[in-house]
Amino acid sequence: MKIIKLLAYIIPFLMCLIFMGCSREGIEETREGEDTLVNLEIDVALSGVPVRMRNSEPASNENEKMKTLRIVVVRPDNTVEANRLLELSSAVETYGNLLFRVVGKETKRIYLFVNEETMIPTKETGVFRKLLKEDLSAIYVGLPFPENRLGGLTIQLDNNSEQILGPLPMSECHRIEVADSDAYCRLYVTRAAVKFSFRIINRTNSDRVFTGLSIDKMARREYYLPKDTKYNENKEITEYAVPTIGSNEYYTFERKENIKLPVGEEITLDPIYLLEGKYTDPGGDPRNYRMSISLDKGAVLSDYFPDLSCLPRNTHVVVKIIINDNQVNWQVDLEPYGEVVLEPDFGL
Repeated sequence: MKIIKLLAYIIPFLMCLIFMGCSREGIEETREGEDTLVNLEIDVALSGVPVRMRNSEPASNENEKMKTLRIVVVRPDNTVEANRLLELSSAVETYGNLLFRVVGKETKRIYLFVNEETMIPTKETGVFRKLLKEDLSAIYVGLPFPENRLGGLTIQLDNNSEQILGPLPMSECHRIEVADSDAYCRLYVTRAAVKFSFRIINRTNSDRVFTGLSIDKMARREYYLPKDTKYNENKEITEYAVPTIGSNEYYTFERKENIKLPVGEEITLDPIYLLEGKYTDPGGDPRNYRMSISLDKGAVLSDYFPDLSCLPRNTHVVVKIIINDNQVNWQVDLEPYGEVVLEPDFGL
């Protein structure tokens, strides 16, 4: 009887505890339920390459593709919601089906960082250094995103023969509206470099030797993330900001060569990757960038490009040089900006 009476007291007490627990749990679910969690699927492609297209035009080499991809998702209150690094098994132009569990009914900032570990050798010692001096893994989930610091972050080239070697750095920031249901977005990332290609044809009566080239008024520094950038419908850059540059930070890139130019053959040099910039002659003359080549007889041939005052990132400058017996013709294609044709009359 005593046991029955004891149970009569204990059972209601346990039921009360269970009820209180359920009530507490219900309150917590309500609080968590204020933020609706949804699935966000992200696809990423290089600028100019369609996402989910099988027959897109390939990059010219592996270094122009993605080898690592970091995606950082930031909430409207500037809290980091996700920071994921993907080390890809092979270099690719597109990567997709990336799922993130995020809060819905918000406008997110999504940062893309590609090839953040790129190393380049120094001229003096040959020792490799990181092009990006920032630890992006230290962007912690749940903490504020360092927007001001990363917005002013720069990469730079230190001497007149240094260029970006290895996987090209790429970056971008997108604002994406996420609804209260599962969402999908296709994003692009922009190469943070200017590519120069040189094609040389010898149409003289004898073989020649190409001994070097130079490009004047290059910028030593650029913002790592695109800054104050505007794009047209084809994702071509129409406006952009560069770091404040004094006259001593412009330099002439130089590259020494010893390449035979057989008669009638077109020789393509290895591509050169430098930093974006802007330059307009302070005297008002249409003298902006200038390119020069040198040949075996000591001739140095150069010309200003009067219509070329801006070199935004992701621009490909294709220089075609035709060497004749009495003159040299230059043709410069700016992809995707059109064409500038120069025909300086150089005596050889």
